[in-house]
Order: sequence, then C-alpha cells, then structure tokens
Amino acid sequence: MNGVALPDTERRREAPGQSAGQLVWLTLATVIAGLPHYVHMAPWIPPLALGIAGWRIHAAVTRRGLPGTWLRIPLTLLVFAAVVVTYRQVSGLDAGSALLLVMVSLKLLETRGSRDRAVVVFMCYFLLFAAFLRDQPLWSGLWLIAGVLVTTASLLQIARENSVIAPREALAEAGSLMLQAAPLMLLLFLLFPLSLIHI
Repeated sequence: MNGVALPDTERRREAPGQSAGQLVWLTLATVIAGLPHYVHMAPWIPPLALGIAGWRIHAAVTRRGLPGTWLRIPLTLLVFAAVVVTYRQVSGLDAGSALLLVMVSLKLLETRGSRDRAVVVFMCYFLLFAAFLRDQPLWSGLWLIAGVLVTTASLLQIARENSVIAPREALAEAGSLMLQAAPLMLLLFLLFPLSLIHI
C-alpha cells in the first residue's frame, strides 16, 4: 500500500554508498588483527572467524541479505557459551581474546552502515592491543605495526561515501597518520608497561 512503511525485516542489503571494496578492507583488518591470537586459541575459533569473514565478503559481492535477528542472537549465545565451556571463564588474556575475536567476527554479520563498520575497526584495535600482552617475539612488533596500518587504512576507506581509493593511497594516508602519532605511541610504550606492573 502506498504511503505505508513496511517493518524492518532485518535482512536489509548493503546501505547506499557502501561498497564491497570497503567490506574487503574491513574483513582484512579483522583477519590481520586476529592472526597473532590464533595459535593461542582453541582449534574451533580460527576456522569460525575465517569462515564468517569469507562468507561476509561473499555476501557483499553477491549482494545477499544479511542474517536476521532470529539467527544472529542464537548464534551469539551459542558462541558465547562455547567460549565459556572451552575456557571455563570469560576473563583472562586467552578467554578474553577468544571472546573478543568471535564477537568481532559475528559483528561482521550486521555491518550494514558506516557506524557498524567503525565499531568493527575499533574492536580490531583492541585485538591488536591485546597481542602486546602476550610474549613478544621479534616478528610480532612488525606484524602489529602492519596490523595498525591496515586497520587505519580500513577506517579511512569506510569513511568514504562511495568507492574505495587505491590500496597504495590508503596505506600511504594511514602511514602518514601513524607517523604523526608516533611520539605519543613511544611515550605510551615507555609508560604503560610500568603501570601494568603495578596493577
């Protein structure tokens, strides 16, 4: 009927102005941020996270509708229960990182607009930060710098209203922002571990 708004079915397609390219960047950020944690997690978590990431890209490219609340809520509760059963808690570095990773992955299933995608990006920053709380081999520093670079580039891409910019340009802009933040990063690197020791 004309003039009557239909109720939201929760299976809305991508919001206007959002491109599959933005979703690729966003999903890449979640994978890179999660990789340092994979070796420390239960065997079922990495395949779940990567499977959701792959499906989300496929849904964006093929313009498939996203899962509705009827599926997302039970799936979230099931995954939360699985983490509790696996780790016997939700606190601590391993359990907390596992819970954060699966929640980031599930959040991809409802990224319909810029606000949802920004939430995923900031959750990726938390995942990268959590990796600093583990043992830090030599390669981890370079990997985490690359992770921050890609995550920041993803943030720049999702802020655009239309198509994404070239990867080289996005990474260059992200690198410029990181260089500007470098003095503050170094200060926090020197001071923050001392505060952790006294907790």
